[in-house]
Amino acid sequence: PGLKEFTKLRIGNGKALAKAVTESPKYFASLRTNAAKVDALKPAMLAAFQCLRNLYPAAVTPEVYFLVGRMNSAGTVDATKLLIGFDMFGKTDEASIAELGAWHRAVVSPVERLPYIVAHELIHAQQLPPKDNSLLGAALFEGVADFVGELISGQTINPHLHAFARNRHLELWQAFEPAMLGGDKGRWLYQGENATPEWPADLGYYMGYRIAEAYYQRTTDKSAAVRDMLNITDPRAFLKASGYAEKMRGRK
Repeated sequence: PGLKEFTKLRIGNGKALAKAVTESPKYFASLRTNAAKVDALKPAMLAAFQCLRNLYPAAVTPEVYFLVGRMNSAGTVDATKLLIGFDMFGKTDEASIAELGAWHRAVVSPVERLPYIVAHELIHAQQLPPKDNSLLGAALFEGVADFVGELISGQTINPHLHAFARNRHLELWQAFEPAMLGGDKGRWLYQGENATPEWPADLGYYMGYRIAEAYYQRTTDKSAAVRDMLNITDPRAFLKASGYAEKMRGRK
């Protein structure tokens, strides 16, 4: 059932999958070895599920499927399943990803990072989808999943974005703010093939994370903060309640 759904949502068809395998045959062959390591990671994943239930008793706990896709998704969800793109977790050393393009080399992870993507997608399974088409709404949807996923698992799925942004936080906000209420996400989300070293893909995840972090830090009742983050109906009101925009506008 998971493969059927992942084919519909991410793989597309057998021809598309075959093309990906043909382009990186050694990489795909190496996934068999890494697949044997998944069982050892299950306790960490189950611990994240339990941590979420402790923070948010209303949490749903979908089945988790690990699937080999065509290198275009580390994970997604449907109504009842977490669908994890295991093909994005085949990095062992630099030689293991030598066949891949620049974006894939930047984002492909070791198999040991699977618990973090499971936690991220688990949060998506709890969230209300964005109510509008704005960049802000989409960034919050992804950033909340990153932030709460880190709360329950210990790490975010995007350490490379945090490393890039560490000394550019204000600069990124100043670029994000004028664009955030519009519908153009092309510079901030899901643009992996157009990423450059100067502007990595998916920086909208980072901006949403920082807004979510500000809201969480500002809220005394942490369980209530998590509940609010999972049920955002007005992105602009949430941004205002976080105090993040005012804080950043006060920085120089």
